Amino acid sequence: MPNSAFTYVKLLLGPTGGLTASWDPEITVEVGDYGRVTQGRRNWIFWRKNGTRFLKEGNIYADGKAAEHGVPEPTENGADSEGEAWVTSENATRIDASLFGDAFGQCKVKGAVEFSSGRGAVLAMDNMMITSIEAPAALKRVLEDPSMRDFCIVSEVHFCSAYARWLTTIRGGAIALGLCIEASGVASVGATATWVNNATSGNFKSHVNKSGERSFYPLYRLVSLSEEGMLT
Repeated sequence: MPNSAFTYVKLLLGPTGGLTASWDPEITVEVGDYGRVTQGRRNWIFWRKNGTRFLKEGNIYADGKAAEHGVPEPTENGADSEGEAWVTSENATRIDASLFGDAFGQCKVKGAVEFSSGRGAVLAMDNMMITSIEAPAALKRVLEDPSMRDFCIVSEVHFCSAYARWLTTIRGGAIALGLCIEASGVASVGATATWVNNATSGNFKSHVNKSGERSFYPLYRLVSLSEEGMLT
């Protein structure tokens, strides 16, 4: 659904500070990956601002480009945390999820939003951590390499052990979702973990890694060179 994917990315681009929200968080994205961006139709569109899907063609660490241009190893943040994170489109206001019944009130992770107008998007993540390359000058050197012409590089990845994403198909309204886990803490082997929601319409996708492994990639940042040669 290229149009839905494009709408989802566009709605969350501002609230995430320029991160790309993956339409399919189960597709692996790693820091240092490089490639192009397409809208998923026949014609390729290489401009990051218009794209919806990142298509990997290599990784600067695996290919030796990172070492060649002095790119340091990625840093990790939140590896010891089991926190949750929410991102909503700008037309959303958080409201009390317990208003939607006991099914949400008992959830470990829960949230509800009301949309003022237009279509809305929500992304919820549990047990999230971030890896990033904190060396913009070095990344610029890589992108200036003639072999990297028209490529973009993944400089930051947010990954988690459970996620839910929702794109509404109607204007306005309110939605609620939650992650219910029988065992305490992060979902573990033998625990029953389920995303619940009050969806009657829209495009909803969710998944839980019951071992607690962070195997989903709902957000990532792409950097590229502008026509003026600036890192964007």
